[in-house]
Amino acid sequence: MKKGLLVFLVVLVGTTVIYADDFGASVSAGANLAFLSADGATDALLSDRSPRFGLTVGVQGNYNFHSNKRQVQLSIQPGIFYTMKGYRIYASGGDMKANLDYLEIPILLKAGIPLKGSANPYFLVGPSIGIHVLNETIVESSGVTATVKNDKRNDFGLVIGAGAALDNGISIDLRANFGFINIDETTDDKNKNHSMALLVSYAIL
Repeated sequence: MKKGLLVFLVVLVGTTVIYADDFGASVSAGANLAFLSADGATDALLSDRSPRFGLTVGVQGNYNFHSNKRQVQLSIQPGIFYTMKGYRIYASGGDMKANLDYLEIPILLKAGIPLKGSANPYFLVGPSIGIHVLNETIVESSGVTATVKNDKRNDFGLVIGAGAALDNGISIDLRANFGFINIDETTDDKNKNHSMALLVSYAIL
């Protein structure tokens, strides 16, 4: 994982130097609403899972490869984010918190629509790889708390989003991430990550 992250950062920096005129970078932070799908859930308790509210922070680049001031601007937007996912179960006998944190690497196609105003809308779509960082379950019952470390499993999904870029270098977008991987193969249920993130980004290049 460390070697892959190092290669990604080297490529990101190298691309910035070579294509400085067409390349931009920004820092991002926002809120994340995550939950697990309950497809095929046979346990009523598992089908009654609540979302987990968390944070997502990271950096992303933007390489413009097609620009038409009257129609559309196309770019590739790679990034790397620390994202909190998981779910909650609140029951009369006790509560359970599942914390699933990932280092996510989305590679998105960005289509921007240039307008005359101060805000330009854009749309995002593309794959995202999730490198599992944390997988723990916290159970609280009768005043007793127990923490269990679970096996880590990487994720892969599709990101779809839309937002607006402002003239002051700030952009705001809403992204949906649909996971394709069953992250828990110990049951017959299909446990897949889904999330919605509201991100605020500030251009540094």
